[in-house]
Amino acid sequence: MKKYCITGVNGYIGSLLGQKFVDENIQFIGLDMQADKGDKDYPYHQVNIMDKDKLNEIFQKEKVDVLIHLAAYGAPEGDEQLAYNTNVKGTENVIAAAKAGGMKRIVLSSSAAAYGSHPDNPVPMTEDHPLRANDNYYYSVHKKTQEEVVKTFLKKNPKINYMILRLCIVLGKNINNPTGVFLKSPFLVNPPKSLDTPIQFIHENDVVEVLYLAAKSSKSAIMNVAPDHPTTVREMAKTTGKILIKAPLGIMTFFANLSKALRLSSVGGKSLNFTMNPIVVDTTLLKKTLPFKPNYKSVEVLVDYLAEIKKN
Repeated sequence: MKKYCITGVNGYIGSLLGQKFVDENIQFIGLDMQADKGDKDYPYHQVNIMDKDKLNEIFQKEKVDVLIHLAAYGAPEGDEQLAYNTNVKGTENVIAAAKAGGMKRIVLSSSAAAYGSHPDNPVPMTEDHPLRANDNYYYSVHKKTQEEVVKTFLKKNPKINYMILRLCIVLGKNINNPTGVFLKSPFLVNPPKSLDTPIQFIHENDVVEVLYLAAKSSKSAIMNVAPDHPTTVREMAKTTGKILIKAPLGIMTFFANLSKALRLSSVGGKSLNFTMNPIVVDTTLLKKTLPFKPNYKSVEVLVDYLAEIKKN
């Protein structure tokens, strides 16, 4: 029987995936920085993925077959050095320790943000489109660099199979990303020229399902993950009843930065500007590789997200 490991198991997606593994009676261990509260139904290890010695000790003991690497510093406008250490150096540490412990497969949760936000992005982008991360937005840069770390590792270890999943924007009741923050407002404020820019959202439950299938598979691939049907700000306003306000990007950026400076929001102008260009991915390869079909279209993901946050 294969043994799995989920890093970042206390995180937003990690906790949901861990519960699915418990429900499916799959043998796995969980790694996270948070202390164990004694509520885990599986072996749990508190560890900072910057701690090479502790990671080596864990993987030598546990002998994991499949690594599902979700641990990350997700705040896109926080501590850039801490983000780099976690997202890049931490990834190097985890895969090296897991390999030494007998790992045979790795699944990496990456992001379509690695393609970068550019006005000339084709719609949609296939997996062979170059990764053009935006230098002024470290989340994009780190996702590209994280993939490069894994690809370099795989070249040196060709017997290890893999899946790298480039997820579109994830929404769900507990998500804490820039788009989720902006969408909590009763207003949708947008420059007129980007009202019809296509956007893809994927539901948290669909993300858990695709990660589960990727972990159980023996195929190797780098794949985009998204619903087939993008939405737009104009459609989002019409569907949800939010008030659509057209405003120049410069004014929007000013107020986004002011809100962040006043600690009214965790994200500012950099995150806002990153959303202004299309990052729409093609999912043909995903359909050919895994028995996966999203349960929600992009606009349906938004509707469900808003319904869930209203309950809380």
